[in-house]
Parts: sequence; C-alpha cells; structure tokens
Amino acid sequence: MLKVEHLFAGYDSKIVLKDISLQFHRGTVTALLGPNGSGKSTLLKAIDGLIKPDNGAIILDTMNIDAMTKNDIAQSIAYLPQSGNSYPSCNVFESILLGRKPYISFEPTKHDMEIVEKTINNFNIDSLAFRTINQLSGGEIQKVLIARAIVQEPEVLLLDEPINHLDIKNQIEILQIIRCYTINYNLITVIVFHDINRALQYADKFVVLKEGYVYSEGDSKIVNPEIMKGVYDIDLDCIEYKGRKLLFV
Repeated sequence: MLKVEHLFAGYDSKIVLKDISLQFHRGTVTALLGPNGSGKSTLLKAIDGLIKPDNGAIILDTMNIDAMTKNDIAQSIAYLPQSGNSYPSCNVFESILLGRKPYISFEPTKHDMEIVEKTINNFNIDSLAFRTINQLSGGEIQKVLIARAIVQEPEVLLLDEPINHLDIKNQIEILQIIRCYTINYNLITVIVFHDINRALQYADKFVVLKEGYVYSEGDSKIVNPEIMKGVYDIDLDCIEYKGRKLLFV
C-alpha cells in the first residue's frame, strides 16, 4: 500500500498541496482528476521524491519515501512526466534498456536484456526495436516511454497525462496495456487524466483535486455532474450506455 499522510508540498515558498491524505492499493488504477493548477502533477512529483514535503509523509508499505535513496526509489517507483519534445538520440531497444539503470552496476546482464525483450514483445513494438526515437510517431514514442517505466519493475507506476495529444486508437491501446500490467503485476498505478470519460473507462478509483485539496475520492459514483460542477464550474449531463457511465456537456 502507498499512503500519503497529511501532505503539504510545493515549490520554494508556495504551498501547492494542502493536507493531502490518501491511500493507493496494489492492483488498482487510480485516476487523478481536477483542473489545471489543482496539484495533480505536484502530487506525483512528491510521491516520486522529486520534491520534498514541507510537512507530512509518503509511506510505501512501511518505508518513508523521504528516507529512501534515489536508487531505492528508482527500483520501487516509476514516474513518467508529461510528454516533452526532447528524447534520447538512441534506438528503441536502448531507450527502454535505460529503465534498467537502477539495477545495472557495470553493464546490462542477460536478465536485463530479457526483461527489455519481453516488454517490447508485450507492447507489440518488436518492429520498432532498432529504429531511432525521432523516427517514431507520438503514439509509438509514448509506448516506448511507458515500456521504459515498466522495465524498472516498479511497485508504483506514476503517469502524468500519458494519453495527451494521442489519437483514440493509441489512447485505448496504451491504457489497455497499463491496466493489464497493473493487474498482472499487482502495481499501484496513479494516472493524471484530463479526459474524464477515459478515466471512467480504465480507472478503479478516483481522486479529485481542487486548489491543492482533496475535493472528493472514491469509486466511479463520485464522478458525477454535481461534483464535476463544483470542481470545473461547468454543467455536465450523465448517461449510462452499454454498462458505462458517460459525462458530456
């Protein structure tokens, strides 16, 4: 279990997260929802140890993240930030192999290579293995970056808008892969979503942030027009279609 206990965190003198207390469970995909500036990305960075809490604690099982070394964190937590435009000038296999860095002392072992090969196969990107990153489409690049996070063999997978700017086919493929890995490898997966309906389709739990506070948390019942109105200040309607809840303007 990953626990966030009375967390206050931010940048320099600005507190972004205010008294956040949450629990994240293994084998579960949790969606972080909320408007821009509500603290979603900051929460992921705090969990990954990239920013230190001003107060409170983040506990993975019994270990305080603040007491872990960078290498220990890298072996336990994989964090994929929002996509940028700068990627390593190497091929796909080498890029994914970088995810094994926390385990490599001198050079990759046979075990490291096998994990990369297996992950490439699972992601169905075998044909891309020896192409350079700058030859790939946006969806292909995102698959490579997520595969690199997966080969870290983390307990916790943190993804900040992993389907942003992708077409619907790549959105679905990537989220299906993430959900499959979460269940099969018993991961604690936390994803920042802006697409509420995609979150409803692939997440088990929902945390809604507003102005640095937890506005609401729970299962899909909390993703309703009333709560969304309170967070996004927009009127939405809700329908059930083929067993799925859908929100729309």
